[in-house]
Amino acid sequence: SRLQLGAQTEERVIFVPGDKSLSINWPLLHSVIVAAHEKEILRLNPVIVFGVHPGDPNSPSCYTEAMYLSHRIRVLIKKTDEMSGKEIVPGSNLIVTAGSTLGEIAAYQRKPVIGFFYDCLRENNGSLPPVWDLAARGAALVVRDGSIETLSGFIKVLLSPLGCKQLVRAQERNYPSPPKPGSTAECVANTIETFFFKK
Repeated sequence: SRLQLGAQTEERVIFVPGDKSLSINWPLLHSVIVAAHEKEILRLNPVIVFGVHPGDPNSPSCYTEAMYLSHRIRVLIKKTDEMSGKEIVPGSNLIVTAGSTLGEIAAYQRKPVIGFFYDCLRENNGSLPPVWDLAARGAALVVRDGSIETLSGFIKVLLSPLGCKQLVRAQERNYPSPPKPGSTAECVANTIETFFFKK
């Protein structure tokens, strides 16, 4: 994964999975770029990878402008046909998301996860997505109200050598192994069968 991303050993990859909405993606990506320019984070050689959501109707060129906002950090924009989110997660050191299900995939792989939310955007787009069961189980940190200062602090801690140990312990406890493909459908089928055909 890191080889495909062109990430060097000393670089820390911050993966930002995109949403379908430009109104969520732009503040999310911009905030991560600004937060990563904090002095102590810059010393960790961060690389930001933005994954364009496969259902995003906007042109990826909408996001390439973000690359020019970054003066000292490399920003990569990855479309799904280049590299899917599931392929990027294993090579990442940290995931910052506005509620992508890739957060859960990251938890199963023991990657630190930060949920970054603006309350006004959540109100416009409904309630928090189910993936934020992650935060309730202590397997992810959450930044409210789009605070770049808080985001920067969390990034700094989670990219430090000991910073994500508590999160990883919660992930191991609550997400011991990923569900097998088809297990949800099998569970539903068994429930229906028991309910309708039980003698």
